[in-house]
Amino acid sequence: MSTQNETAERAAEEREEAADPRRWRALIVVMCASFMNLLDGSIVNVATPAIEKDLHTGYAAIQWIAAGYTLAFAAILITGGRLGDIHGRKRMFTLGILGFTVASALCGLATSGGMLIGSRVLQGACAAVMVPQVLGVIRDMFPRREQVVALAMYGPVMGLAAVGGPVLGGLITQGDLFGLGWRPIFFVNVPVGLAAFLATGPLLRESRSPRPLRLDLVGMVLVVVALLMLIAPVIEGREHGWPLWTFVCMAASLPVFAVTAVYERRRDRAGGSPLLELSLFRNRTYLAGLLVTVIFFAGMAAFFLVFALYLQIGLGYSTLRTGLTIGAWALGTAIGGAAAGGSLGPKYGRKVLQAGAALMTLAVAATVLTIQHYGAAVTSMELVPSLTAAGVGMGLVLAPLFDIILAGVSDREIGSGSGMLNAVNQIGNTVGVAVVATLFFTFIGQQAATAATDSAAPVRAALTAAAVPSAQQRSILADFSTCSHDEAVNKDQGRTPPSCARLAREIRSSAGSPREAAAIGRAVGAAGTEATGTAFTAAVKRTLWIEVGLFGLTFVLAWLLPRRARGHVAEAA
Repeated sequence: MSTQNETAERAAEEREEAADPRRWRALIVVMCASFMNLLDGSIVNVATPAIEKDLHTGYAAIQWIAAGYTLAFAAILITGGRLGDIHGRKRMFTLGILGFTVASALCGLATSGGMLIGSRVLQGACAAVMVPQVLGVIRDMFPRREQVVALAMYGPVMGLAAVGGPVLGGLITQGDLFGLGWRPIFFVNVPVGLAAFLATGPLLRESRSPRPLRLDLVGMVLVVVALLMLIAPVIEGREHGWPLWTFVCMAASLPVFAVTAVYERRRDRAGGSPLLELSLFRNRTYLAGLLVTVIFFAGMAAFFLVFALYLQIGLGYSTLRTGLTIGAWALGTAIGGAAAGGSLGPKYGRKVLQAGAALMTLAVAATVLTIQHYGAAVTSMELVPSLTAAGVGMGLVLAPLFDIILAGVSDREIGSGSGMLNAVNQIGNTVGVAVVATLFFTFIGQQAATAATDSAAPVRAALTAAAVPSAQQRSILADFSTCSHDEAVNKDQGRTPPSCARLAREIRSSAGSPREAAAIGRAVGAAGTEATGTAFTAAVKRTLWIEVGLFGLTFVLAWLLPRRARGHVAEAA
């Protein structure tokens, strides 16, 4: 027996000594891919107002630019991992990073909202092929004793992407490099992606799973169709006045989800490899974990999009100032993640997650109260404390979340459980951008006319000073209110609504001289800016209370999760 042990130990030592000498350079390559994927999720939000104006898009297109990426990523993620197991992780990583680089270039070259959305979908699909290979490459190229060190680098990479994304997005967009405006936020991926692509050949080695799961393309298509039938009407319905087809489509998504479940069950019974491991849905703690994941990431994704639009369009912040303000949240996330991943998470398990969710709930509530107190005059310095605290809470949630959810999953199901959890994470992002952001835009439309009426005093004073007759004053003030509403719900933010063009003509015709017309125009412009700030402020307050509810629900539902993270359950016992 001792001889066998010695032989096994010698074999293990030989494998350790035979570790691939390229492994640390290969790690840089795959981490670059992960960094680009994580960065792309945070860098775009800050640039959305600039994209909106430049490409003459509306709010629905802005939602699709964010949701298209996450929806494609979620839909293909599990299949992307299986492709690497079957055809080779190096091969699929190479194809994924090349496709991601090309898609990034197409995003930067986009000449319309539709082209940008399509390029973002392609970008998300390629990321779903690229990202799942990272873990397999690390496991293949690193000896077991070094894998922990290699995987531990994920935390700093995620933190750097989280902190750097908003700031870099603001800096690049405001810097207007080469007169390209927002486009370099996508072009920045091109040299990094090309360098990683060229380094893949000499640095990575090919590996496959000895027992790969088969592809389930039918299951993937069914999931995509069901999600699109649910998400598309939510995003498009507001701009089209909620026609009948939106409600029919959403209702019809439920039978499609049911058909997907039946198909997956039959495939499982026939000995196939279903896209969704149905046995996981009989695990109550795992189901609770999926629900927590959807709710938490829905709130998180919606917050960053909504808050970036509020700061820039509502308060008139520059892109750089917006990035730095939101960067306070990202910095807090890095701090909270480091604390939870270092000692708090392993020691206290679920309590750390719940503390983080409670802190986020209180901090976002504090943000609402800060906005309530200062109104449209709120400054970055007044927002930073609560945003930083919310970020710390988010880091406390993110670091242990997946390990705690997977603690209730058997070793046989850990691969499928992890893949599905990552996909549901992206679905949560998509749902948040679709549902919560739609509510935000709806609230803006509801508040715009009232805000214009409340801000009309300078316009009335300018009209009176110009001796404009009372009847014309009433007409101009009514058009000002209509213009403010139409601007708020405008599908093409780069084009002036007809009501605003009519207002401008009426001001010119009613004024006795060009000087009086200019004075009235300045008063209208100032009042319009004030009305926009008032409408956005009222809308963001209502939206953030929804966010408070989502993070509070995360705290409550966390009681259904395992007490300890995977790997620490046995120690606790």
